Parts: sequence; C-alpha cells; structure tokens
Amino acid sequence: MRLPALRRLPGAVIALAVLAPLAAGAAFTAADAPAAAAPAVQPDPAPVPMTTAGTGDFRLRWRNDDRREAAALRRAVNGTDDRVRLGTLLDTQQGRRQARHKCTQATRSGSVLHGFNRTSTDWWCLPRSNAASTDWTPQGISSTEDSQQQGTVDGRKAFVFSWHSGGVGQSGLGTRLSFLDPRNGRYMHVLLVEPRPDGNGRMSYTNLTTHAGGVAWYLNYLFVADTRGGLHVFDMHYLLDLANSPAGSTQPTDRVGRYGNTYYARGYSFALPRIGTWANQGDALYDFASVDRSSPNPEILTGEWCNPSRPNASCRVGRVARWRASDLTDFVGTDPFSGTARARSAYHLPTPYTQGAVSWNGCYNTDKGGAGSRPLLITTRPGRTALRTQRGALGLQDLTLYRSTNRLWTVTEHPDTDNRVRRVLYGVPRPSCP
Repeated sequence: MRLPALRRLPGAVIALAVLAPLAAGAAFTAADAPAAAAPAVQPDPAPVPMTTAGTGDFRLRWRNDDRREAAALRRAVNGTDDRVRLGTLLDTQQGRRQARHKCTQATRSGSVLHGFNRTSTDWWCLPRSNAASTDWTPQGISSTEDSQQQGTVDGRKAFVFSWHSGGVGQSGLGTRLSFLDPRNGRYMHVLLVEPRPDGNGRMSYTNLTTHAGGVAWYLNYLFVADTRGGLHVFDMHYLLDLANSPAGSTQPTDRVGRYGNTYYARGYSFALPRIGTWANQGDALYDFASVDRSSPNPEILTGEWCNPSRPNASCRVGRVARWRASDLTDFVGTDPFSGTARARSAYHLPTPYTQGAVSWNGCYNTDKGGAGSRPLLITTRPGRTALRTQRGALGLQDLTLYRSTNRLWTVTEHPDTDNRVRRVLYGVPRPSCP
C-alpha cells in the first residue's frame, strides 16, 4: 500500500498497549518478512474500540464526466450499442489465465497461508506469470455478490480484483482489473482507460493511473479507490471487447488507444473506459472500499491507511466512512451532472495500517497489515470495547464479504519468492461480533 500524506491526529483514539503474541506459530519471523528489509519500528499498538469521527473531510464532487465518450468508444470498438455480458468476458479464450484452487504450495512452511486451517480457509493461487510479477501488484477486491442482491450478474458469479503497475508501494503507469470465475478459476485481465480524443476528431483512450487500493462493485458500476483523488467510476455496460471485434486487436502489446482504425489495450482482450470521477474535496484518503448490503438501502464504505511510524506522523489510526450508494449513483439519468456527495457517518478504525473494511448489520471486520506484528483480522462494533482478533496473512489488502458463504475474502500483494507462495486470493469464515 502506498504511503499517504501526513494528516492531523484523530485525537480521540490513542492506543497505549502493546500487541501480545497471537498464538503458537503466529510470531513474525524473517521468513515472513517482505523481500525488501523494513526499518526497525516499535510493535504496533493493540486494537482499540472504534469511535465516531466527523464527516466534514469526506466530501466528493462529480468530475470528468465521460459517459458520452465511453458510449462512443463502445460503438467504435464493439460495433454496437449493446453491452458485452459478463459471461462473454469470463468465457473468452484469448488472454485467459488459470488460477489453481487450494494449491498445496500456499500452506507450506514460509508460504502465505502456512498455519492456517485448511478446512475453513478457501483460496486461489495465481499462475507464476502473475504471482511472481513485480510489474503488477494486486490491491482491491469485490464480487458479483456486492454488485447485485441475488449475487450474480447476467446469471454468473465472479470475483474482481485490482492491480496497479509497479511493485509493492509504487504507483506505476497503468491499472487493470481481473475477473475470476469461482467455478473453475479462469480469469481475464481488463485494462482501465481514460477516454481521450485522438487529435483527428475521433475518440480514443489512454492509460488510467491510480494505486487502486480498493474496488467496490455496485450494480453495473465499479468504484476504484484513488488514494488522494477520490473514486474513479467505471460502468460494465461500456466494456470494450477487443478480442472479438474487427475494430480491436491484442497485438502489439505496447499500444494503447486508437491507431488508424484499430483499437489496442497493451495486449489485453478487454478494456474498460472511465465514465467519471467522484473527486476528493476534503482532507480524506481513499485507500480501500467495500459494499454493505445488509439493509434495503445499500451503502459503500471507503477507508484510510495510516502509518503512524513515519517521522512526525500526524495520525494514529485511519478512518472509515459510509456513503449511501444511491448518492454515489445520482449521476444516472442526468447529463451533464455536477453534483456532490457527503459521507453519512465515519469512525476511527481499531488499528493503524488498515488495508480493508466491511460491515454487516453494524458489525465491522477490518484487517491490519503494517510492521512489528503479524497481520490481523479484527471484528467489533463502533462504541463497544469488545474486539475479536484473529490471524491474517502477510500482505493482505482490501476486503469483501461473499454473502452466500459468509466468507471474508482478500488478496495478498507480495510476489512469490524462493518457491514460496505469497500472492493469493483467500477467504475465511466471517467472525461474529463479540
């Protein structure tokens, strides 16, 4: 996760206790450390109760409205105004990758799930071309169960997880999403792009660059977190199918956008143009995101990653904010749209180094990375002193709740090294609130 700018101290939450050992075999060891040695730091403070935070910093304004441009690109690339269905994306052969379900290497000594309960934990291992790559790093995660109440899109289930180009802690020069079919582990990369005119009166596009620390799939919209920028918004109805269109090509791999009469996306079979941005208007960070469907009026959560070990750090923990999903889709049916949105509520998180958060009926699950102790999964309710903690995997990131199995899923970011599996999608049973 990229380091955020220094911010003011939340004030209401200062943890003084030192985190105790978690369990036998859970101590942080050299085998668990990232490849790059981190500077010595003090042990992380123990998780503390979530307290109410002000919402003044959580303000967004609609910008970069590119819905007309995205529609023009769909017509130019796909040759029709009809949308590409999720099944077409998942079933396309060209460019398809294959993940392995519960590969045994992930639980071997020194690997990311070593010591985890194999019966209760579920996971997918990525092929080495993606698992060991330092050119791309996974970050956010969501699924069709966030998108629709019935849990499917076009009759299909899928996970989606985001990547930024560049290694851990870098920003890179591009962003992509991967859509994984949980029936068979097949997945497809989709390049995220910004619509742009090509200078000759026709629509093209270029790379979209963001850290993509979180992704929330709500209805047909994908909200991708941009640390200081806010939320980039994509619409699955504008998916560009380059592999199956005479106007698209997957070769060569160094082209992005329109060249002559042909569209390219760095060799990927699909590209997805941004339709707009909920631009940050306050002193807040957008490092992760999720969807809460526990009420008839779904909400989207965004949260902050805080590193208190930095010199002169002005935060002790980050914050999580709740937004009405209907407020973040107000642009529908309005053209042009220049509205604003404000968080409904916000809370200080239980720990620093928070990488993801989900909630269900007021019960929160947050995860913690950071240095000095093993990563944690924390379960609590705001305002209560009781917290439940359990072990998390090294490099865990954004969280999503897979409602049909009541599992929390995340993706781990560190690349595989020395034959140790470190980069996986994994899910654990969602703990109940204490």
